[in-house]
Amino acid sequence: MKYDYLIVGSGLYGATFAYLAKQKGKKCLVIDKRPHLGGNVYCADAIGIRWQNSDGTYTIGVYDGGFEKYGESLKKHIDTYYSISDEKPVIDFVICSHSDKDHVSGLKVILENFKVRKLYMNRPWLYAKFLIDNADDGRITEDSLVRRLKKVIRLYVNLKKLQRKTEQKYMKFFKEK
Repeated sequence: MKYDYLIVGSGLYGATFAYLAKQKGKKCLVIDKRPHLGGNVYCADAIGIRWQNSDGTYTIGVYDGGFEKYGESLKKHIDTYYSISDEKPVIDFVICSHSDKDHVSGLKVILENFKVRKLYMNRPWLYAKFLIDNADDGRITEDSLVRRLKKVIRLYVNLKKLQRKTEQKYMKFFKEK
């Protein structure tokens, strides 16, 4: 078969280009080392962030933890590249964008291995009184909605247990206003 384009990599750009080219009547062959389209877009996030402040100190942050194996990789990365002394780095903030397993499982590794000063995460049950009006089922009460949301989002409970287990009393859980 003859193709107009050979696209190496089916990540965001490769897949988008193939789609747009096909819309214009072109034939594309897309090859990728992975068995799925979308590259890293389909899977977990585990992002380490570090910047130097004007006073020479560093701020270290983590955005999501990915799957547990990504948390292990992120831990190794932070230990290797973010340490400026023999002491373990302190993570200034962790942002948990949402509670999907591919974003939070690795946070357990980060929280067990580093001192974390601040944790930011969504806690939708705090808004149950505003959400309850959208429930069509007359059997759902505000309390039952809170229980359902907490059941779905076990992360909060697990992080609170982990906080106690690792004695991270300094870690602040921020409440939405």
